[in-house]
Amino acid sequence: MACSTGVDEDGMEQRNVEYILLAEFDIDRGAILKHQYPRPTGADDSHLAELMLPDGAHARESDWTMFFLNQKAPDESGKIPEGGPPLLYVLNLVRTKHDKEVRRGAVVKAMAVCTRHRFIHIYQATLMLALENYYRASTEETLAELYKSANQMDLSCMPRLSRHETTILRFSDDQSMFEERFVQLETRRRQLGSLPHDVERLDTTHNDAVLAELAASTSEDSGSTVRP
Repeated sequence: MACSTGVDEDGMEQRNVEYILLAEFDIDRGAILKHQYPRPTGADDSHLAELMLPDGAHARESDWTMFFLNQKAPDESGKIPEGGPPLLYVLNLVRTKHDKEVRRGAVVKAMAVCTRHRFIHIYQATLMLALENYYRASTEETLAELYKSANQMDLSCMPRLSRHETTILRFSDDQSMFEERFVQLETRRRQLGSLPHDVERLDTTHNDAVLAELAASTSEDSGSTVRP
C-alpha cells in the first residue's frame, strides 16, 4: 500500500525518500559519485563520494554510516535559519566484494537513501537488497526500482514532525521524545482497521468524535484503556 506523500509546511511535496545515491571506488580516480536518482541533490559530488566511502571502508566487508544533507549552522543567537532546502537524513551502506580478477582484488560500492524522516533504520533491509542487486546489474534502473519501492512504503503510522520538533530532536539524546505521537497514530490505525468497509474508513478518518466513540468501545471490549 502506497503512502500519500503529502505536503510539508513550506508547501513542498513530501516523499518517503528524496534521492538515491550510488558511489564507488575507482583505483585511478578514488571515490566517485556514479549516480544520483531521480536528480542531482545540489551538493558537491566529490564531497558526497567521500562521505559515502570513508577512509578504511575497503577493510570491512560491509558497514553502515549516516550523515546529513542541507544541514544549517546556528547563527550568532543560536537559532537555526529558516528557509532553503529541507534537512535530509542519509543512510549509507558500503560493501566490499573481493574479486581476484580486478585490480587490488576488491570492488567497493556504496548506496544511500536520502529522506526527511529521522527514523532511517526502516530502510536498512531494502537498501541491502538494492545494493546486492546493483552488484549484479550496475545500472541506474536498480536505483529507480529502490526509489519506487521506498516511496510505496506505507509510513502512515510515522508522525510528520514540524521544523521546531525536528530541531529539538537534532539536539537531543532522548530517543523517547515525541513517543506519544507514534502511540496516537498507531491507536488510530488500529481503530480504522476494525472498520469493515473502505468507504466507512474514509468517512471516519477525519471525524474525531467517531474515532473517540470507537476508541471507547474498543477499550470496553478489550478491558484496557485506549486514548484517541
